[in-house]
This record gives sequence, structure tokens and C-alpha cells, in this order.
Amino acid sequence: MMCPSCKVDTVIGLYIFRDGKEHVAERCPKCEYNPNPKQPWLPKPENWQELPVLRSYLDDAYPCAVEGCQNKGTQLHHFFPKHLFRYFDEGPTAYLCYYHHMQQWHKILTPNMTGKTR
Repeated sequence: MMCPSCKVDTVIGLYIFRDGKEHVAERCPKCEYNPNPKQPWLPKPENWQELPVLRSYLDDAYPCAVEGCQNKGTQLHHFFPKHLFRYFDEGPTAYLCYYHHMQQWHKILTPNMTGKTR
């Protein structure tokens, strides 16, 4: 598809977020125009890992709070789980990489987490 402003063809590629998650998108390579405003992210094709990176936010990510961890992508972790505490955002927080956040903390300490605030 052609970008109406830049008059160049859009490309399909990856957006890599601070938490390391990768999403496929079609964008203008110059202005990031989205030709699919109702669908900002596309389903991942079979070869999605071979797509060019359109934008990466990994360098903007905070380091993982676990001592010695070198993983780049982090997520803000609330030590008061949102699904258990109405005022979860008033408790302590730390940036954790996906492994320490989801595979260690939530898998072990909150395995029945639903994501719903009580």
C-alpha cells in the first residue's frame, strides 16, 4: 500500500517493545503511517522472525531488578497483585524481565492470577 503523505510503499516489519514483545505491523518506513488504523498489529506470519525491525524500544528499557540479570526487555511489576488488591498501584514496584516477572514471580507466587481486580 502507498503512504498518502510520503508517496512510498508501506512495509511489513517488527516493532519490539520495552518488555521484549514483538509485534508485526505494516507502516510507512518514513513517517510510520499505518494503512490499517483499525488493526494496528497484524497476525504473525510463518517467517515473522525474518522480518525487518521497524522500531525497537529495547534500548529505552529499564534493567531487570534481579541482581545479575542481563535481559534487556522489562515489564513494570506490582508486588501487590492487581487481581488481589484494589490499590495495587500504591504498593512497591520494580522492573523485571519477562522471565523473572512471568516465569518466576507469577508462575510460582500467583499461579491462579486472572488479571481481574477484586
